[in-house]
Amino acid sequence: MVHGAAEIDFDALSQEEQLDLLDRLWERVGRNPELLPLTAPQVHEVDDRSDELDRDRLLGRFDKLAKALGVSRAALIERGLEAVLAGSSRPR
Repeated sequence: MVHGAAEIDFDALSQEEQLDLLDRLWERVGRNPELLPLTAPQVHEVDDRSDELDRDRLLGRFDKLAKALGVSRAALIERGLEAVLAGSSRPR
């Protein structure tokens, strides 16, 4: 226990009080995230989840556009790729 800190009898607290204490502690710790650096695997996981979210958002945009055009997502992507490939082979 840290010097000067009050001893807490967790068993005397209700579950709601324990959760409130945990929430307050988590908020306090979260004020200084640099004190809890992420490990390399955690950074990798955050990056993977961020990439997955970006892909989901992109696919969501494709779905909305495909619906508006009355085509499937696959058809829209295929047509889009064909247009990109056709455009890149044009002389400038």
